[in-house]
Amino acid sequence: MRQKILFIDDDPAVVEMFQNRAVTVSDKYDVVTFERPSEALFYAVQHKSEIALIVTDYEMPVMNGKKLLKLMRKIHVHAPIVLYSGCDFNGEPPEGFAARIEKPMLLDVCKYVATEINQLEKYRAA
Repeated sequence: MRQKILFIDDDPAVVEMFQNRAVTVSDKYDVVTFERPSEALFYAVQHKSEIALIVTDYEMPVMNGKKLLKLMRKIHVHAPIVLYSGCDFNGEPPEGFAARIEKPMLLDVCKYVATEINQLEKYRAA
């Protein structure tokens, strides 16, 4: 069973760009994208043991990234959650997020995902 990288953003163009670029990050992970946080949560309930990393936007209709983080933790998804946002949080990710990458640096998100994946693979190999 392959591990999953979840990407959540309410902008369909951003989701498509991430999906197209992230496929080259690793052939050992599936990239699963969502435009609605509620869909990501539903997916996570069914696949929580398969999730290696989550990248999410902050400002989204109905549910923001902070609420999504809280709900992911409530359903026991323990994967690192990276905030991909244009919001200024004084340079630091809000509490609970593993990192913050400023929009529109999609290439930085892909590089971060690649680095995180390498760390996970090293950890599993040890």
